[in-house]
Amino acid sequence: MSISINTRTNIFDGGRSLYLSSPKEGAGTSTPKVEPIEKKASFKTYGEHNERVAIVVKNAETGEIFHEIPSEGIQRLHMRLRELLHRRIDEKV
Repeated sequence: MSISINTRTNIFDGGRSLYLSSPKEGAGTSTPKVEPIEKKASFKTYGEHNERVAIVVKNAETGEIFHEIPSEGIQRLHMRLRELLHRRIDEKV
């Protein structure tokens, strides 16, 4: 059994998304039909006072997160750097 990987422009993240499909039995060498995945974009806040906004793109049916902008790692890094900066300022004062 072979699996095809196709790309399609995604309006939510401006990038390209991958869609996996496998050909039907007896389909021969024809191109398999690719079913698009319904996506849902939402916003969430983070930060000490919820002053920062992140965009979350999920599979509308399963709730699986495809993308988070900025990623959770960058969100944690931002919070840690902000904490260190405040600590440094407090030491100088």
